[in-house]
Amino acid sequence: MAELDLPAAHHRGYYRDYSNSTLWPVLHSLSDRMSRAEEGYDSYRQMNNFIARAAFDLRDRDAF
Repeated sequence: MAELDLPAAHHRGYYRDYSNSTLWPVLHSLSDRMSRAEEGYDSYRQMNNFIARAAFDLRDRDAF
């Protein structure tokens, strides 16, 4: 098992502004609740890049 400390600077944009306000409603057929603001998208992309780099660096590739 691997743990990863996510950058606090992007938590709000990644989690609240984009994941919960845009992706979650769309993926649960609640597009009327979707935020169409672009806030958080940059944090979402940066956080995904951070996670992807960490996953790539794992020595045990079978962890995924």
